[in-house]
Amino acid sequence: MLAHKLDQLQQFDDVAHLVPFLNKLRFLSFECRASARLDLFQACSVLELDSSKASDNFARILVRVIGQALDKPMEFLAPGSEIRTFDEDWLLRVLDCRMRNDTDSYLFLLMRRVPATKRSSLDLLLKNIALQ
Repeated sequence: MLAHKLDQLQQFDDVAHLVPFLNKLRFLSFECRASARLDLFQACSVLELDSSKASDNFARILVRVIGQALDKPMEFLAPGSEIRTFDEDWLLRVLDCRMRNDTDSYLFLLMRRVPATKRSSLDLLLKNIALQ
């Protein structure tokens, strides 16, 4: 498992502002382990667009479908961990690029790990998370 010490890289960490969101995803990943898997292509149909609940719903659905989008289980550490897995770093970088409208980097990161047939569905989730 590749992991990075946050305390050593904090000064160079351009995604540090997303660590609270990562901890939310980590918590949800433990909560969702007992939940039934959700089909990536049907995920949008269960989203609630009520602004008070949208952020939690998008995050919860992302946790439930990210493994399917990557064709392998997403590796989340325990909430509050001071290190991050490669998967977590990748996801934070993808979200950061989406939030900054860095389309070239965003597409590069998606194309490296997400099959073409699954990109648009994952992009919809990431886009809505970035807008929250």
